[in-house]
Amino acid sequence: MSRKIKMENLAKPLAVSLSSYAFYRWMRSGSSSDLSKVPGPGGNSALIGHMEAMFGGDGAWDFHERLLTDYDGVVKVHGILNEAQLYISDPVALHHIINSGAFDEDSMLLSFVPIVFGPSFSGTAGEQHRRQRKMLSPVFSVQQIKGLVPVFYPIAYQLRDVFAEHIKSNNGVVDVFNWLSLTALEFIGRGGLGYSFDALNLLKKNEYNDHIKQAIATMTTLFPVISLLPMVGQVGPAWFRRKLVDWTPSSTVHRLRDISDVMQATSEGILEKKRAAMQEGEEALSNLYGNGKDIMTTLLKANSVAGEADKLPEEEILAQMNALIFAGQDTTSNAMSHMLHLLATHPEIQDKLREEILQAREISGGQDLDYEDLNALPYLDATVRETLRMYPPGAIIWRECVKDTVMPLQKPMKLSGSDKEITGLPVKKGSKVIISVMNANRDKRIWGEDAFDWNPERWLNPLPATVGKSKMPGIYHNTMSFLGGNRSCIGMKFAEIEMKMIIFVLLENFVFSIEKGTEIRWTFQILQQPSIVLPNGKVDPRSQLPLKITWVKDAKR
Repeated sequence: MSRKIKMENLAKPLAVSLSSYAFYRWMRSGSSSDLSKVPGPGGNSALIGHMEAMFGGDGAWDFHERLLTDYDGVVKVHGILNEAQLYISDPVALHHIINSGAFDEDSMLLSFVPIVFGPSFSGTAGEQHRRQRKMLSPVFSVQQIKGLVPVFYPIAYQLRDVFAEHIKSNNGVVDVFNWLSLTALEFIGRGGLGYSFDALNLLKKNEYNDHIKQAIATMTTLFPVISLLPMVGQVGPAWFRRKLVDWTPSSTVHRLRDISDVMQATSEGILEKKRAAMQEGEEALSNLYGNGKDIMTTLLKANSVAGEADKLPEEEILAQMNALIFAGQDTTSNAMSHMLHLLATHPEIQDKLREEILQAREISGGQDLDYEDLNALPYLDATVRETLRMYPPGAIIWRECVKDTVMPLQKPMKLSGSDKEITGLPVKKGSKVIISVMNANRDKRIWGEDAFDWNPERWLNPLPATVGKSKMPGIYHNTMSFLGGNRSCIGMKFAEIEMKMIIFVLLENFVFSIEKGTEIRWTFQILQQPSIVLPNGKVDPRSQLPLKITWVKDAKR
């Protein structure tokens, strides 16, 4: 997988498009705003701005940290064609971005998401987004997730059995990143769609997962071209846009096309089987994976009785399925991989967490814990919270200004060439802003001097008063990990219980450690990716997280 934004496969389409895109952006943005006067780092390229620094390997982590420590939460960075953008971690500014109505999903994503996934809720705006959100929110309720807990446990035990098989070979070293990705696919399959991808079958290669795993790397490589989509995303009918993709002389573009085709065909097959079962009745549904309690069955039932104004057409239902699989797999598996890696490097925390888990299992009489009991384990909850605070899967999120506004600031700032401090920054319609989820979660002025330390026990003690006073607009424990407002993550409770259940089952059985001589690094991409450092000092381009796994009964500390 590429560690940098590579241009060689994109030269021809870019050469044709960049000048047109520059004109397009100029027409959208109108007169220049004060963004050019906002302080920010240098070193930007005329072609790709700071994109290389933000996503270009090991140095990206230092670059994002510098944006947090050297500035006051509002920084100017540069995107494609050196376009000035705001990089925001200031909680007051974030509150305005999320709740004022002056900002919405980035036009780049509004053009890109429907092409790859169809018109899903993550790629729609205005009334269409409101209607989809109204239909989807109830099916992700706590009550709905509670009913899925019995569906989830067999998947966690199947992963346990997979690891048990691996202990017999390879000296117990397992690429947990790969298997957690497959596990997350099975969770979203059974709990989200009422369908099994048979993802944890040791004897079967999962082609669907192979395609999905390529998506993030492909999107990162294609970022310059994706940025052009607001200009061309509505050109002609859908069949003509498809022809444009086919004609594009880029193997990377064609790979993303193929990924999209596989997702669409899979979702169509699942939906056809689901509707056939629904016509047969509740008994047929109960015989499917998910026992008829999966999210898609609930959505289809709700949609069948909804009024015409709220009803989702079939193309939107298929789009929700595509987006649900993609968003639910990569983000959750990424967070769980981070957690197991952190536990492997902090054995004392791993031991404390295991002690809590074993005690809970004993108190339950060996029975599986239900939704409330899993969420009642304080050290497990603290470990999940701290991992999502430090390593949110979506570390940065783009938004776009949809009407001229003045963005309030927590701390007054001076613009270049002026001695006057301002408390509100004028932002023009069409301006892009980057919500830095990770930096908002790591600000020392909010979380204290140990903000950059992974320390689950911070959640077992009173948090600094500054955490509550910051009024961070996120929906998850004063962090931005699941965003906030009408674009917040509707799958938060699904992801949270999935993480807790898997960690519960794995830690009661296994001890995780790093094999001597293995160095693991995470690259900063759209989603962070783990890899190993090769003997020559270079980072292996393959995404992997090899951890040594030992049975608890056999482990010696």
